[in-house]
Amino acid sequence: MVKAAELEISIFCRDPSTYAINLWFHMPGSEVDERLRSLDLPTLKSEQFAEICKATEQSARLLSDWLFAHPDVQSAFKAAQRRAEDHELRLRLRLYIQSGSAELQKLPWEMLLDFQTGYPLCLSERILFSRYLSSRYWNRVTARSHSGLEALIAIANPSDLDAYQLAPLDVAKERARAESGLKYMRTRTLAQNGAARIDAIREGLRKGVDVVVLVCHGSMKNGQPLLWLENESGKVARVPGELLVQTLTQLVRLPRLILLVSCHSAGDADGSGTGNFSSALGPRLAEAGVPAVVGMQGAVSMTTIDRFLPAFFEELQRNGSVDLAMSIARDRVRDRPDWWRPVLFSRLKSCELWYAPGFAIQRGGNEKWLSLIHSLGKGKCTPILGPEISEFLVGSRRDLALNWSRAYGFPLTEHHSGELPHVAQYVSVKFDQGMAVSKWETHVTNRLSSHLPDDPSTTEKPQSSQDWDRLAERALEANPNNAFDLLARLPAALFLTTDPVPLLEAALRARDKQPHSELCRWNDDMEDFPSVFEDQPNYLPSQTQPLVYRLFGCLTEYDSLVLTEDHYFDFLIGVTGNRDLLPGRVRRALTDSALLFLGFRLDRWDFRVLFRGLMKRQGGRRRRRYTHVAVQISPDEDQLIEPEAARQYLREYFDDANITLYWGSPTDFLAELAARLEER
Repeated sequence: MVKAAELEISIFCRDPSTYAINLWFHMPGSEVDERLRSLDLPTLKSEQFAEICKATEQSARLLSDWLFAHPDVQSAFKAAQRRAEDHELRLRLRLYIQSGSAELQKLPWEMLLDFQTGYPLCLSERILFSRYLSSRYWNRVTARSHSGLEALIAIANPSDLDAYQLAPLDVAKERARAESGLKYMRTRTLAQNGAARIDAIREGLRKGVDVVVLVCHGSMKNGQPLLWLENESGKVARVPGELLVQTLTQLVRLPRLILLVSCHSAGDADGSGTGNFSSALGPRLAEAGVPAVVGMQGAVSMTTIDRFLPAFFEELQRNGSVDLAMSIARDRVRDRPDWWRPVLFSRLKSCELWYAPGFAIQRGGNEKWLSLIHSLGKGKCTPILGPEISEFLVGSRRDLALNWSRAYGFPLTEHHSGELPHVAQYVSVKFDQGMAVSKWETHVTNRLSSHLPDDPSTTEKPQSSQDWDRLAERALEANPNNAFDLLARLPAALFLTTDPVPLLEAALRARDKQPHSELCRWNDDMEDFPSVFEDQPNYLPSQTQPLVYRLFGCLTEYDSLVLTEDHYFDFLIGVTGNRDLLPGRVRRALTDSALLFLGFRLDRWDFRVLFRGLMKRQGGRRRRRYTHVAVQISPDEDQLIEPEAARQYLREYFDDANITLYWGSPTDFLAELAARLEER
C-alpha cells in the first residue's frame, strides 16, 4: 500500500447559481482529521465554463483561479502540501464532485495548476490525483490478492469504419499492448472480427473479471455516450453506454478496474456529438459500483497512448495503486500536448486495486509462521471457518442479502440491506422462518449446481445428507486447488465451522480421511439429534479421523441453522449460559491450542457473535501461550468512512486478544502455509 497524506476537495451545488467547496485533510496514523468550513466559490459564468472546456493554457489558469480564489482554500492547500513534504509523503489529492454538480465533470481538472508556481499539479511526482465518486449501489467491492487476477480485453474494429470517415484500429498492436501489460493476469480477449459485441462483453463480465480493457471508438448523441462496437457480421454497432452500466449494476462480482481506450474521436463523424464519450461514461461506470475507471478526455494521439499505457500497466503491476500508476504514466507523456487527457475516476480513497498478502505487523512475520507451524506439528492448532471460505462456490452472503432486500421490499437502511441476519429476520417475520431457511437452501443448491452445468440432476434440491455430500464433492472436483483442499492437507484433528454446507467433509474424504460431523446443540429443539460421541463412545478425533464441529448448523437440519438475528442472539445465550454445551474436546481446543480464524469478515455479525461466545470463556491465560491468527481481507473501502482507521481499529482490537491479523484471503494464507510446511 502506498502511504500518503490525503486531501479531499469536495465541490457541491449550494443553490442553482452557487457552488461551494469543502476541504478535508488526513495524515496517516493520525486520529484527528482537519476540515475547512464550507466556502462559496465565485460565480462561474457560462462563457467562463465554455472557455475552460476548451482545455487550453488559458483554460487551466481560469480553472485554477476559480478553485483557489478564496485565501482560506489557498492556506489549507499549502498547509496540506507542507505537512506531506515534512513527513516525506506523497499527497493523495481527491476531487469529489458531488452528484448535484455533475456538469463539472466536463472540466479538464487534470490541467489544474498549483496557484503558487503555475505548474500542473498532476505532473508533480508528489501528487496522486483522482476524481472521487460515490455510488448508490451497495455492491461489495472486495479486495483481491495480486495473484489469481483475471482480465477481459475487448477490441472493436468494425469492418466499415471508413464509411464514417474513421481510421481502423491496429488490432494486433492493441492486443499485444494490452496482453503484454496484463501478462501477470489470466486474460480473455475479444479481438477477432465480430467478437467485440455487446452480448459477448456482457457475458465476459458475468463470468467475473478484475480488469476490463475496452478499446473502441466512441461518440456522444443527445448527451449520451455511445460505444462503437461490432455486430455479428463485424460491422458497426453503436451501443448506448447505458447498456454497459446496467450490466454492471446487476453483477455479483464487479471488475475493479475498467480502462476505456479511445484513440480517436467518433463524435463528429456523423454530427452526433462531441466525442468526449469516456469522460461522460466513466463517472457512470464508477457510480454503478466499479472501483476505478480510467478514460480518455476526447481524442488521444497514438503516440501518447503508446507511451502512456505500457507505463501505466507496469506500475500497476508493481504496486496495485491506480493513482500512482496514473502519475507515473503521465510523467512519461509530460512533453505531449494531450498529456492531461487520461482521467481516473475512483470510488476508493486509497486507490489500491489489490494487495500483497501478509501479516499486519511491521516485523516478526516469519516468527509467527514458525510458531504456527510448531503448533500444527504438536497437534495444537484449531482452524475455525467462516462463511466466506465457500464464497467461490456459493456466492457471498452480502449479495444474497441485497437480492432478498430488493425482492421482498426490505424497509430498513441501505447499510442493513447487505447484512443477511437483518434481512433474513425481516423475511422470517414478514413471511415465516421456514421460508427464509428454504430460500437459503435453494440458493446454495443453485449456486453449487451452476458449477456442474452438464449434470441436470444436480439442480434438484438435496433430500438427504448423502445428497449434500455428493453435490459438495462434485462441486469441489470442478474447482480444484481451492481453500478446502488446502485445509484438508493440514495435520489437524479438529475443525470448527460456521458454514452449513458439507464442503470441508468432502475435501477431507478426497484426501483419504474419514471425518465425523457433530452439531452444536445451541437450542432445545436439538437435544435428540444423534451424536458421534454417543454412537461411538471411544471416538477420539485424529488427523486421519478428524472432527468437524458445526457451530451454526447444517442445511439438512433446519432447527440447527443460525441465520436470523434471533438465531444469533439465541446462539450467544446458549453458548455463554451453558458451559457444558460444547464437548470437552472442543472446549479444550479453544483454550489450549493455536486458533486460526479463516473466512470471516471480522466486523460482521457471524464473527462478532462467535468471538463473544467462544473467546470470552475461561482459559484466556492459557490461550496466551499460542500464536493465534485471524485471516482478514482488508475492510471494504466503499462502505467505510475511514478505511485506514478501520484497519487500525481491527489491529488494536485483536491485539488485545493476542490475535495477529493476516491481510489476505483464506486461499492466500493457506497456500503460503502449505508451502512453508513443505519446506520444513
